[in-house]
Amino acid sequence: MGIVAGLVVTFFDGVLMLRPSTYVPPDHPFVLISFNVLFWAVFGALSGFALCAVKLKKKDIDEKNDFYWVLFFLIPFAVAYGVLGRLHIPPIPLTFVHPGHVFDYHLSFVWPGIIIAFLLFYLQRKGSCELLPPRLFIVEILFFTHFFYTCSNMQRISRRVSLRAFHSLFASDMFSDVFLYTVVVLGTLGLYFFLFFTVVPMVRIRFIAKNSAAIACLCICVAVFVGLCYAASQRHRPRMHFSANAAHGVRNEKHVSNVILIVLDTLRADRLSLYGHPGTSKNLEAFAEDSLVFEQCVAPGPWTLPSHVSLFTGLYTSEHMCTEDLRETWPDVTPIFLADEYTTLAEIFHDNGYSTAAVVSNHGWLNSSYNVNQGFQLYDCNGSIGTVYVLYPFRPILHIFSYLTNLYPKSIKSYRTADDINRIGLNVLEKLRDRPFFLFLNYMDVHSPYRPPKPYDGFFLNSSFPQMYRLRQYGAYLKGKHDKSEWDSYLLSQYDGEIMWLDSQLGELFARLKEMGLYDSSLIIVTSDHGEMFGEHGFYTHNCVMYEGVIKIPLIIKLPFSKRVEREKKIINLTDVFSTILSICDLPVPDGVSAKPFGGDTSSCVAEYHWHVFGEHRTLYDGNYKFMSFLHKKEHGKKEYQKQRSPELYDLAKDPLEKENLAKKLPEVVAAMQAKLKTWENAHPRKKVDQPKSKAVLSEDVKEGLRALGYVQ
Repeated sequence: MGIVAGLVVTFFDGVLMLRPSTYVPPDHPFVLISFNVLFWAVFGALSGFALCAVKLKKKDIDEKNDFYWVLFFLIPFAVAYGVLGRLHIPPIPLTFVHPGHVFDYHLSFVWPGIIIAFLLFYLQRKGSCELLPPRLFIVEILFFTHFFYTCSNMQRISRRVSLRAFHSLFASDMFSDVFLYTVVVLGTLGLYFFLFFTVVPMVRIRFIAKNSAAIACLCICVAVFVGLCYAASQRHRPRMHFSANAAHGVRNEKHVSNVILIVLDTLRADRLSLYGHPGTSKNLEAFAEDSLVFEQCVAPGPWTLPSHVSLFTGLYTSEHMCTEDLRETWPDVTPIFLADEYTTLAEIFHDNGYSTAAVVSNHGWLNSSYNVNQGFQLYDCNGSIGTVYVLYPFRPILHIFSYLTNLYPKSIKSYRTADDINRIGLNVLEKLRDRPFFLFLNYMDVHSPYRPPKPYDGFFLNSSFPQMYRLRQYGAYLKGKHDKSEWDSYLLSQYDGEIMWLDSQLGELFARLKEMGLYDSSLIIVTSDHGEMFGEHGFYTHNCVMYEGVIKIPLIIKLPFSKRVEREKKIINLTDVFSTILSICDLPVPDGVSAKPFGGDTSSCVAEYHWHVFGEHRTLYDGNYKFMSFLHKKEHGKKEYQKQRSPELYDLAKDPLEKENLAKKLPEVVAAMQAKLKTWENAHPRKKVDQPKSKAVLSEDVKEGLRALGYVQ
């Protein structure tokens, strides 16, 4: 019965692989089947031992064999499965993402209870039941699983399926939900009783004579079904068709043939070995020995969308205005998408005869809804199977097992991990290797929830059992009894573990590039879009004031054949990478672009953040000074767009950790900085495009992706 339960549960778990825009790792079907069968087989064995212990004391147990199996297996199965499937621990610390309102909180336990009560009554009167296959209860387990999945996830399913015509019949969504729920429950109960008294006896007599035959048939059916679900999930993947470009023949031979742009999402510079933090990134250190390393690279802003748009267009946030945050209810505050009128790196490369492709892990902010895929012939951007852990009230128990043990962290991560990005990216490179190409790779492993795979979760943690340490720390945090310094240190240890894991995968990528003969001749850029905070100044994650931890990022540029190998101390903005890449490739930089090749000659640099909490928050680097301004009170609809915050000034040469705010001590420096910021603002106004920019129209897939990443509730 345990094996049967595991196979039936796997059948329903496999359906979730069909969720649109969801990447399913190749090993996921095997892990799913193996875990469920093993878990429920152990559960069945324990039930058997318990029944044997009772059997020694009760002599009439054989006469009511099926009755006791209901008591010792079916009831415990229903309770255990229902509780474990509904058990939810937020995977992202400090960001309590949950499935939200659930129509069926606990009603799904009632419907299996009705079936169990019927079975107990029926078997009590009939004795050993001749209608059921001995000790299998396949139909009951099937219906129990269906009730928990369907009833608990009813709202989520109905919102995803196109039921507009159905919902239009009712005064509100609540009435339609109640009606649909009632129809499903009554229909399912009616179907069960019909099968119990008609189909099951015929199946038992004509087909299922032995337990082994039933299990063998079920195993084959489930394996085939899960395989078909996995195959169907791969149909969501974009196809790699690179048509010949009209501009192919006009390329000058001195152009760089291959360009690989790698963005390591959420990676702050000071946690890398090559920037002074030992032990995390030996492969990037080796890569840096062939490259130009910038010691002071500043992100255009502290979050993904505006930073990537600045990287792709060479424009600052105040110019392209692909910004705003989702801290208010939909659709009041929705980021603005990239206008077609702006020219992107991918478009420039495509127009100059390059094939263009992107493999993107950050499916929340870098999906095509924001138009950041402009110019890419292939744009592969999907979430991973872990998305269902956050979005669905009832989910595979493999997820909670993975959370508790960290044995398969992919099942709780909503983004594709580095090994999956490598696998897909290298397949793309096989298609591109014989033609000029521009490839963009986006990795997201160091983003929360900071769940490095074993053994990387224990490399920077002073504990022999890192997962038990995690659970103790997390439990203390939830109770409000955690020690802040210990908690922050723990988060950093897992963040460093993610960096080390990501670095190992980058090492494999570089090794494969060398095997393919692409490493030496390619222009390879490795950078980040922003950093991450771990309790410094009271902030966590990255939607916050632009202190060094969130704004200083790595920038490593390997020119073809390592023509320039050195460390550059001059400050540069990530926006400048746009013109830097084009200048190295000897391609023209579009007019009106603010980015300067290699940062230009200036010693100053600006980062900015447009958010309803701070208004227009800007940071200016000038010499040793860093000035942070919170300016321009605005009205956002009927809501005030700024909370008051005093300016901050730091001397980074003497105070790299930004401990002492010098704004009151050095008012003349503050005044000079404010004047420079005003001059900069006047020089970088919002660009005018032919069509007024409008807000992105976000699909339910995009909204769910942002929820899964912890950006919205």
